[in-house]
Amino acid sequence: MEILTSFKPQPDKIFLALGPGAAHRIVSSKRLFNIALAGATRQGKTSILRMMLAQLLFCGAIIYLTDPKYTDFDVEADEDWRPIRDKLARPPAYLIDDIQKTIRWISEEEIPTRLERRRRGERLGQPIFLAIDELPWIVDKWPQATDHISEILRIGSGLGVMVIGAAQDFLVSTIGGSGAVRDCYRTAFYVGGDDKTGRVLLDLQGTKGPVDDGTLGRGVALLRSDGKSAERVRIPFMSNQAIYALLGKPESPYVWKDTAQEWPGQQTVEPADDGIIFNDDIEAAATAANIILTNQEPPKQHVIITPLPAASDAMTARAGVCYYPGVSIGQLAKNARCSESTAAQVIRKMKKKQ
Repeated sequence: MEILTSFKPQPDKIFLALGPGAAHRIVSSKRLFNIALAGATRQGKTSILRMMLAQLLFCGAIIYLTDPKYTDFDVEADEDWRPIRDKLARPPAYLIDDIQKTIRWISEEEIPTRLERRRRGERLGQPIFLAIDELPWIVDKWPQATDHISEILRIGSGLGVMVIGAAQDFLVSTIGGSGAVRDCYRTAFYVGGDDKTGRVLLDLQGTKGPVDDGTLGRGVALLRSDGKSAERVRIPFMSNQAIYALLGKPESPYVWKDTAQEWPGQQTVEPADDGIIFNDDIEAAATAANIILTNQEPPKQHVIITPLPAASDAMTARAGVCYYPGVSIGQLAKNARCSESTAAQVIRKMKKKQ
């Protein structure tokens, strides 16, 4: 269902899902308000998030993304986030310090600024959406996040500042705040999992029987939006091609450029200022990286973003892609957002290759 390779969103026409009879569920961006994406892991929340972010960016919304597990290219899910990343107001915040700064800036600076504009009778500015993935993890690491996010939820939608929150459950005991604050999520997608979450988000407290009958997830969800009752819908898969159709395709592949040799058949570029190089031709990138690691010592500020061949798990792969000769265990753990034990394991593996 590649709906979004042909559908072009507009500020008053944001695609949400396919209802009964394949009818398009479309709503104005002004009627989205705050959006909750709820349900078990690997059941489609990320695809919905990509679908919403791509459309809103296409329509000119200002978006900030906080996601502790962010990566430019999710190898396991085959998801290219670079077109979204390139149009964000700021680079994605994945370290807890950066997540704090982003959320606090919106609640402590942007909200007061828009309140003052409103009092002066001025235009508020372009709509802002704060996308927060792994909401319970953020609240656990930074308990004060609850107060800041609650402030945005309560007052932000009237000022053109909205939240897109994603979590396995939206119970107050998990995400903090109160039931009244949680009710500020006026658009809700539920893909299964915690039944109580489904009831409170979809306003189904009085119904009998389980909300999730075992058929939700992987493209099937319950949706409540624009004041309408919850209904079963289908969510089109948000492929990379659909993202490219809306936001453009990044130049690729990128490979670290060695002054002594270039890799056959590959486009090469100078490393970016931050030393991050990405290559989405996985096999070629792995080959190039192995050549560098066995024969060269690239400058220590350069990080090669490419999969570690035969990685035993996703975290080891993440650490492998951030390895370079001479890196310390602590620096590798920070780059890869992994534990120091995983970083040490990767360093031992890569030294053996040399």
